[in-house]
Amino acid sequence: MEKPTKSRKKGGKAREGGNAEENVADAVRRSWNQREEDALLNAMKEMVVKGERIENSFKSGYLRKVEGMLLVALPGTSIRASPHISSKLKVWKKNYYSVKAMRGCSGFGWNDSTHMIEVADDKIWEDYCKTDNNASGLRFKSFPYYEDWCMIFGNDRATREMAESAADTEVNLNEASKETGGDSTTVNTIDKSPEEQSKKKAKVSENLLAGMNNFADKLGIYFERSDAKIEMLGSRMGYAHDLSKKRAEVNDALRKLPITIESRVLAGMAITQDAQKVDHFFSLDDEEKMIMVKKLCGEEVV
Repeated sequence: MEKPTKSRKKGGKAREGGNAEENVADAVRRSWNQREEDALLNAMKEMVVKGERIENSFKSGYLRKVEGMLLVALPGTSIRASPHISSKLKVWKKNYYSVKAMRGCSGFGWNDSTHMIEVADDKIWEDYCKTDNNASGLRFKSFPYYEDWCMIFGNDRATREMAESAADTEVNLNEASKETGGDSTTVNTIDKSPEEQSKKKAKVSENLLAGMNNFADKLGIYFERSDAKIEMLGSRMGYAHDLSKKRAEVNDALRKLPITIESRVLAGMAITQDAQKVDHFFSLDDEEKMIMVKKLCGEEVV
């Protein structure tokens, strides 16, 4: 049941995740139920699969398309592109970036079972919240949609991680250079005793080895993550291909039913707009398909 509520007054507490919700122009707030949030997630993921997202932003007009998809998935809904969908996505995106940043910070962890951020102690949390105002209400909150958010809002961190690994190696090389009085590849051995030269060379070798090991460790982590991402991408691409094939078969299946051309067109439009409807349609026998078609076309079911 939809329950529009008035926008909270200044200083009031937020509902979702305990953080500040975005104000909307018409001063009317909307409480989303799980079915509506799931429908929005599915619509946004379908936008990504269809190529509506370029780099880290969506194409102009995508909100209207999402609104149309929700109207099909949630018949009779009052959810609109503005202010409802745009406001909801702003909140999700803000929470996504806060959670993502915390997961990459020292002292923070992630519980895959509860979908919650875990922190070593209160001091670490308090210090972090000074750098991210949105984070203050996210502790002890569950984020079951985080993986979906990664697909919708995420970007590839591989370049940055590789750059950090290279930088760490460079630091170790520079330290070796300072200790030997030369550059990162040359050891200055002039006026040094054989014993001193041996110690300096050993120290340089240790630093070089530390740098190489550090780089190798991060390179291994990078490839592990890449393998996981490739596997996930392959799964999503496979699903998108199967879904596209099923959509093309909807009209053929409708042709086999004793319905009018108008009913076939209307039902086909309604079914192919929603991946869940496509899957449900093909799970039914012909008699059940007839009932679904009549419902979608607003006809009386006898």
